[in-house]
Amino acid sequence: MTGYGRAVETIDSREITVELRSVNNRYLDCSVKLPRLYGYAEDGVKSRIKQTITRGKVDVFVTV
Repeated sequence: MTGYGRAVETIDSREITVELRSVNNRYLDCSVKLPRLYGYAEDGVKSRIKQTITRGKVDVFVTV
């Protein structure tokens, strides 16, 4: 279960890039890196990931 994904979207003239990296792990270990301005959204991002992914070490990087 090793994977990498990247998506780029422009919303309201802001380019948002999301990168997701995962490696095999017995349990779900999710870490999210957001710009400091959007730190309040970290829990929401983690909960969305937990709805889809059940195991692995997942690193999510968001840049705006």
